[in-house]
Amino acid sequence: MAKDSINIVERHIDKIALALAGVFALAMFWMYMVNSPNRVPYDGQSVGPRQLDNRILESATLLQSKVRNAAPDEVTVTKYSDQLRNDQQESIIVASLRDAGPNLPAKLRLAAAFGKAIVVPGLEESENAGTITLVTPLRPSPPKLSTGRSVAVRTEMILPGQAPSDTDQKKEPQATEFPWLSIAAYWDRQAQRAEMTAAKYAAYRTKVYVAGVDAQRQEMLASGEFSEWKDVPRSKAGVNIPIRNPIFDDQTGAIMNKDRIEQSYRQIKDYQPAIMQPMFYAVELGDDWLIPPIEGFSDEDLEDDEEGAERISERLKRKKERERRKKEAAGGRRQAPPVGGAGHGGGGHGVGDGAIGGGPARPPVRVRGRSSGNFDRERKNQAREQIRQDLKDAAAAMKDKDYNLVLNLANGVLNNEYVRAGDEKRADGFIRAADKLIAREERRRGSEDGELPFITHPDNDSRVAVWLHDDSVEPGKTYRYRMRVNLWNRYVGQIKPLRDPQEARHSVLYGDWSLPSEPMAVTPSTYFFLNSPTFDQSGANVDVFKWRKGEWLKQRFLDVQIGKVIGEVKKVKTDDFDDDGKPLREDIDFDTGVVVLDLRFAEPVDLRTSAGKKGEFSYRSQASLVMVYLEPADGQVKQRILAIDRRDPLRKKLQDEY
Repeated sequence: MAKDSINIVERHIDKIALALAGVFALAMFWMYMVNSPNRVPYDGQSVGPRQLDNRILESATLLQSKVRNAAPDEVTVTKYSDQLRNDQQESIIVASLRDAGPNLPAKLRLAAAFGKAIVVPGLEESENAGTITLVTPLRPSPPKLSTGRSVAVRTEMILPGQAPSDTDQKKEPQATEFPWLSIAAYWDRQAQRAEMTAAKYAAYRTKVYVAGVDAQRQEMLASGEFSEWKDVPRSKAGVNIPIRNPIFDDQTGAIMNKDRIEQSYRQIKDYQPAIMQPMFYAVELGDDWLIPPIEGFSDEDLEDDEEGAERISERLKRKKERERRKKEAAGGRRQAPPVGGAGHGGGGHGVGDGAIGGGPARPPVRVRGRSSGNFDRERKNQAREQIRQDLKDAAAAMKDKDYNLVLNLANGVLNNEYVRAGDEKRADGFIRAADKLIAREERRRGSEDGELPFITHPDNDSRVAVWLHDDSVEPGKTYRYRMRVNLWNRYVGQIKPLRDPQEARHSVLYGDWSLPSEPMAVTPSTYFFLNSPTFDQSGANVDVFKWRKGEWLKQRFLDVQIGKVIGEVKKVKTDDFDDDGKPLREDIDFDTGVVVLDLRFAEPVDLRTSAGKKGEFSYRSQASLVMVYLEPADGQVKQRILAIDRRDPLRKKLQDEY
């Protein structure tokens, strides 16, 4: 039985296996093909793997379409400028209380005689987009020039919050000698404002702010022509305000450096006088700075101004005092000041660590006793001892910078009846040294008296004076200048109202150049004049004046020949003194650089004589020495005539100052 059943299984095993495989295949077909178990819910439906991909793709496509075609929700933004304008035009009382009180006008009446109408800027008028064209700053008048040579400390004006340069931090500023040239002109501020109003500027944007004054110069060449225009380097004698152009954000259009732009704007508003009329350095020695001779201006114009008149008066007093002292020093012995501190010995100016004044006057020498035999000898000995003590005390006072005491003591020596020639010479040395140091301190103090009043044309207040200083010039060279005035752009950063949006990207508007000035030669450090021909008429004797520390030194050079350079280094007595009041000797370079090309003796020249009754000049012929030379400053060939040099006013002035 068992055997039969095994045989049946064995006989049909292949069919059984085939049947099981078929069942398995059907099950798999049903499970994975007809009724797949891998279904997931998506968007509210159960989907299988094949449908899922399609559904996701359809959803993504739909979302993309919605994003592209979506419109932003409408947001109502209150236009506060319109709201403020409406409130001002009707009343400043809110609507809920409007009926409860009186209506107020859009523009309030004056609260007092000195008040102004309260007006909200921009409410009176509005600017249409793209309607404004910026106005170029007007050109100033043709400039006027002045030149000089000074010893001064070239320090820069540092604004609040500004750090000095590294050079200024490392070094103590020292007084240096340099030539300078100042350029000045008039510029019409009211005419500029009228141009801005005509260009439809908003009323509150028509106020003019000068951002800077520029100059260019031309140098005269050896040919007599002028070089190309070159910018004048900025001088430290003035205010330097860093001005930056706006930087716009490309995405939003906002100004990224707005704070710095506003800082520059505030500083320009605050320093208008210093920008247009910068002060010069405090001059210690040499030429005082004066405003160039612009039309209608002179020192007398300041007399109507109380402060200006006082400064002029003080300046003239100091000048007269210096001239008086110089004449007295040249005349030798002085009148002794009264006892008790009058004259040089009283008061004092308080300069430096000590004082210019101070120190009691020396009482006159008195001798007790009346014996006729030894009276004169005793009096003389006491007087000589007094002289020695006064000279010793004067040397100590020089070291202590008590210059008025030095003058007092030295005057006492000069007025002593027993003074000797050596004592007089030493006392005179003390007086000259003290006078020079007092004058230097007075010059420095006078330069620091304070700012000049703001200068305008005497006949038209709207024409303001503008100037700047050029201390990069070379001595002896001839220059001419032109100027322009630069204004702060009142529409900087305001792209919308401008016809050309690029104009809003510049903080400064550069003006038109003025017409050129008349040429002027810069004050040189040396002058020379013909003195006489040599005895055998083979050469010329020449006087050379050399500028040194505010004083002119003179040296005569004999037998100057053709082909030679006038001047050389000479050891001469200077106006500097040692502690004992003795003048110092120093090597001074009198080299002029002038090369003698020709000497013509007894050359007939026409000299102009004084004018007659009708104002006409007459001329007479005279034989004179004529020197032809090469000027090193500009490379030109020039000549000097002895007959003219003898009467030259500049030579006389230099001789008087020597």
